[in-house]
Formats: sequence, structure tokens, C-alpha cells
Amino acid sequence: MAGEAAGLHRAPRVRPARPSDLDALLGEGLDAVYVCVPPFAHGPVEQAIAAAGLAMFVEKPLGLDESMAAAVADAVAAERRAAELYPQ
Repeated sequence: MAGEAAGLHRAPRVRPARPSDLDALLGEGLDAVYVCVPPFAHGPVEQAIAAAGLAMFVEKPLGLDESMAAAVADAVAAERRAAELYPQ
């Protein structure tokens, strides 16, 4: 499925991963990350991705509460990246 999506969008590389170490994954030269983790993990994972300067697509919720979601938005803004946030 990922290969089909890569071909459709002419992506040079799509590699689904289930890393046990987020820092190792973020150090692999990726362009973007699709975040699909349990809700309690969203904030820290998204903040690490933003700090690495990577684009991300996040399944909802953005955070467990408003303060976590705001922290993620701030992390994205600090990296001067655009963010589209959609209310639940």
C-alpha cells in the first residue's frame, strides 16, 4: 500500500517503520513522518518531529488536552513550518 501511494505521488522513498527508538528514526534522513501513535504519546512524539525539522501528518488528537496541543503548535512554529490544525 505504501509503495502504491509513493508511486501515485512520485515520492522517491516511502518506508513504513515501527521504530522502537524515535531518535534513531528521526536521524534517518526522512522528509516527513506520519504520526499514528496512541493519544497519550502524541505531544512528545510530535514535538520531537518538529524539533527535527520534519514535515508530519498527525492523526487526531493533536494532544490529550489544549496545553499539549498548544505545545505541539508552538514547536512547529519554532521551526518556521506551516501547520494546519483542524478542530475535532
